Amino acid sequence: MKSEKLELRQAYEQRLSRLELLRDGFSRDMLVVRRLLDDLMTEDALEHFDVEKQYSEAINTLQALDFPVEQIPSLERVAAAAEPAMSLIQALHYPCLLFVPDVKFAGMLRRLQRANDARRFGIQTLYFNDHVYGVPTKEITEPLADRSFVEDTPRSYEAWIVEATRQVPLRKDENNGLRLPQRLSAERLRRPAGMQGLQRHQYALLAAHSMRQGRPIDQRTWTVLDEDIAMDRPMVPAAGCKGGPCFASVGAQDVHYTARFRAAVPLVL
Repeated sequence: MKSEKLELRQAYEQRLSRLELLRDGFSRDMLVVRRLLDDLMTEDALEHFDVEKQYSEAINTLQALDFPVEQIPSLERVAAAAEPAMSLIQALHYPCLLFVPDVKFAGMLRRLQRANDARRFGIQTLYFNDHVYGVPTKEITEPLADRSFVEDTPRSYEAWIVEATRQVPLRKDENNGLRLPQRLSAERLRRPAGMQGLQRHQYALLAAHSMRQGRPIDQRTWTVLDEDIAMDRPMVPAAGCKGGPCFASVGAQDVHYTARFRAAVPLVL
């Protein structure tokens, strides 16, 4: 009887050992796959910045959001403004031209929702933290329900070249195990003059742009909006785009392994 129990115990331990080997092998395979995916998602870092193509794509995104485009600067003006900033532009991962309208953030969110209702984007959800971003939910829902409501027309547009790679890789020597203030300080020291981070309006437009092109950003990462007006709060703004634009927040003093920083270059028109 004891011999039988011992044999059963040994057989159980052998099966357990095999399962552990399979588990370890699977974990290593998953790590390899993750690294391969990261490489694939950042291959677009080598994308050439074609001003004419970028100009056309930027206008298409505005039109998808029902923004008027009559006040957009001419292609010639944009190309002339981009020329002296080309060294900064080429340092970005997948540089992308955006024309950011001077409208309230609530208006940006409403336009995103309407565009999705018209099936122009593949958004599953649109989320925003009303406390962090200071936008009461009713400022979104009530105008959307009112068919007579007319959105503000932008008085002007700012031209920006933003980092539009689907997932921003960790910078050289960047340690994502540090607390957010330490990482942000190092990131700002790394950026050359003329380059800065993102704020909410830029990210909303970039999210729309990436979804319209079928290559949504930040599927497994968060972009810290380090130029946003809400960066001085205990919970700072961070955005992602898994399933749709998600304007959330992260603890200002915490460690965030999946947090990234996107850079942007303003064009002086």
